[in-house]
Amino acid sequence: EVKENGLKTDAEIKIPLKSVQVSEAAKVQAKPDPLASYTVKKGETAYGIAKSQGVSLDELAVANSLFPTGIREGMVIRIPKPRSSVAPVVKESTQNDGAESPKQVETAVTPNLQTLDSNTYHIGLLLPMNPVSPNSGREAQFTISEHARVALSFYRGFQFGVDSFSQKLSVKCKITLYSVGNDSASLKAFTSKAEFDSLHVLVGPFYTDQFEKVATKMAQHGGIAICPMPKPSKLLFRHPNAVKTTPSESMQLNSLAEYIASEMKDSNLLLVNSNKFQDQENVEFFKTQYARACGVPDTFSGDAIREIKLWNINYETMKMRFRDSGSYVLIVPSTNRVFITKFLSELYNLTYREPGKYHFRLIGLSEWQKLDEDIDIRHLHQLNVTLPLVSYVDFRNYKINNFYKSYHQKFGFEPDALTLQGFDLAAYLLSELTYRPTEWLQAPEKYRYDGILDVYDFKRIMADSGIENRFIKLFEYDNYTLKEFAQWPIQRMK
Repeated sequence: EVKENGLKTDAEIKIPLKSVQVSEAAKVQAKPDPLASYTVKKGETAYGIAKSQGVSLDELAVANSLFPTGIREGMVIRIPKPRSSVAPVVKESTQNDGAESPKQVETAVTPNLQTLDSNTYHIGLLLPMNPVSPNSGREAQFTISEHARVALSFYRGFQFGVDSFSQKLSVKCKITLYSVGNDSASLKAFTSKAEFDSLHVLVGPFYTDQFEKVATKMAQHGGIAICPMPKPSKLLFRHPNAVKTTPSESMQLNSLAEYIASEMKDSNLLLVNSNKFQDQENVEFFKTQYARACGVPDTFSGDAIREIKLWNINYETMKMRFRDSGSYVLIVPSTNRVFITKFLSELYNLTYREPGKYHFRLIGLSEWQKLDEDIDIRHLHQLNVTLPLVSYVDFRNYKINNFYKSYHQKFGFEPDALTLQGFDLAAYLLSELTYRPTEWLQAPEKYRYDGILDVYDFKRIMADSGIENRFIKLFEYDNYTLKEFAQWPIQRMK
């Protein structure tokens, strides 16, 4: 029919298919969760559950993404094994007097400080570079994946840091770049190589499940695994040799609570509860951390700070909530786009219709920076919105300006925040391995480092888990620019 009449618009045609041989895909059985699950009953608290299960509240927090009290009836949570049930690292004693050798039990990872040669350390970078060749010789058709772009920017900064400091510092390092995709087969092949056991430090991989596996393998020979990307704090659980240089949202909330308790406790504080389901964990977590920072027992965490719950948001409800004139510091741990934009709009409306009566400072989350297109710029500045920002490039900082100039002079193009992060990490590792390698490999959380963009001030939540950078910088919207408002932890002069 097609041959006789030709093709017509909207006509249905049949296309024959060649016979193909289909092989059944290999089935990979999902690994069961190593932790037990528990269904929350009515009236139960995180503290009570932790006590009944024989674990600490901190252990329960880490196993459940660091939200210990954001639980509800019917929720299924993870229960870590009690400390006593954790298989310890056993070392044979070197004594041999004919009797059975006693065994020394250690619960911490002991670093392997054997170097490749005199004062040389092996640092690996496991990055998702995944180099590919374009299908065409035309430059315009060459594309690079987002993962590879991130990895490339980070690597450029790291290499620039090595080149800048290797001649100034006495340490000798062997730097090796590895590229592994997001699949278990290539990762297993990499960790099975003999060269893997020579690594003292491994930066990466960028994928959460891969990082946990690598951290476990690195611990077997005393190596340190570093995660430079924003990831949940739970990947540090049971990995005491893991280091996370970028604070997660929960760690930012923890540092924010400590800062407010230390520097703003006497202000007129109000915790704003959006009543949105997605925000309840943040609200409860902040209350718990703020209470701890103020020395209030967990059972009374709800009384440590005043809380307002908002349902309908309009001028009348805002006026009713803020009957008294004066200054307010509002903590708003919400990530709900609709609530944030509505709340800022009506609060701005209140200050506009009641001029001179109120002065607000709103402290939000780093996620708010992504909402710039949804929020009127006047609202951000009139309400003194203040955000904890990670790795924010502030060009008023002379160190950042000088870095951009020197980098551009050397390479002919500008760096980005990832380049600065890579540079800071390289400078940090070379510095620590030069001046205190043994002490740093055993307890990296003891030492603070001030880089060009990032500051590392680590915290170990539990003895048998990894460490996470807790340093935050608070930026406020002022005169239509973002200006640094505060830092935490504060490095006080002794």
